[in-house]
Amino acid sequence: MDRCERVIGDRGNKGWRSLRISAALLGFLLTTTGTDASEPFEALSFEAALARAAKVDRPVFLFFEAPWVPQAARGVWYQPEILQMLQQRTVAIQLDIVRDEELARRFRIETVPALLLVGADGRERDYIVKPASVPELIAELRDALDGIDGIARAQRRLGGLNRKNPFRREELAYALDRQGRAEDALREYLVCLDDGLDNTFYAAARRDWLAQAIWRLGTTHEPAREALRTRQEQWERSLREDRDDVNVARNVAALHRGMDAPERTLELFDRLPQESKARRVVFDYVVAELITARRYADVVAMVDPQKHFDEQVRKARGGIACPCCSVSSIDQYGVEGAVAQHGARLVETLAALGRDAEARALLAAVREFRPGEVTEGKLRTHLERAGRIELLAGPSESQAG
Repeated sequence: MDRCERVIGDRGNKGWRSLRISAALLGFLLTTTGTDASEPFEALSFEAALARAAKVDRPVFLFFEAPWVPQAARGVWYQPEILQMLQQRTVAIQLDIVRDEELARRFRIETVPALLLVGADGRERDYIVKPASVPELIAELRDALDGIDGIARAQRRLGGLNRKNPFRREELAYALDRQGRAEDALREYLVCLDDGLDNTFYAAARRDWLAQAIWRLGTTHEPAREALRTRQEQWERSLREDRDDVNVARNVAALHRGMDAPERTLELFDRLPQESKARRVVFDYVVAELITARRYADVVAMVDPQKHFDEQVRKARGGIACPCCSVSSIDQYGVEGAVAQHGARLVETLAALGRDAEARALLAAVREFRPGEVTEGKLRTHLERAGRIELLAGPSESQAG
């Protein structure tokens, strides 16, 4: 999990898409404390930071975070060597991806925490890849400030024993992508797709993001989308020949998600044999679509809703996002918001099927997991869809009414 990223949002063209929380960066931030009382970040707006950067001839250092990033994760910036670089060589400011949404979009923030260097002209100068340790962060920041660009740093990390490391190759692909070298980026992304997905750890951590990254690259570089379509056809053909290949099933479902084609995944789900392992894998990608289509019987035929929700809670608390929760993460409330949304959908399923006792038990579990007005709103929406709004109150209250 040290390189895995947690999915925290997918709002299509209305908001966050594919926004993730970097477990690697967050992990070492959480285990790091500082000793210097000086503040690493200046209380400036982005525009004021640019003006100050022009005046002192330094780049602006942007630290993008989110409301759900633990406060303890900020301690790394007080490490003496890091603090000194920020204070003496940059104009450093802290940004919030919810409050500063337009800036986050402008700079293509897809993970939090995210680290960038921006020139006084407001243009991105460097994107600092998520480091896995304090020494790595120090080296990355120093090299970036010394003018060694992200591509050169990524190429260096890919050398030697890391030559076949798909995580390192992806870093190079992303650096090329951010600097507009689409053809080179696609070549590296496809190595990750064709060879990297044979690596179990890489596939589990990066499959979905990789498909989305390549599809997004295709908005300006059509060969990227052509490459995904070709692999989609190949993998679907392979799945028709071996309907129990769970890895291929995951690959196909991830491609469909990256291509924003959930209907294709639903078609695949319907084609697979009822008892196949591949169908169970694909279910996690289509459960939201099944409930939206009111195919409640199909949902309970695949899983016990209470056990399924409990499993997603366990994964969320362990830093893992199931595909079903990344699909339903439609707000800015992070992984827990996604799991609560998923739970509300499952409450709808049980309520619509008339399984009232189970619906109430699950509703209580969702409330306990993430109490608050946002969760109540989600539960109300889904119980209204089921035509069972009375279940929002407890049994005694419903009888009294």
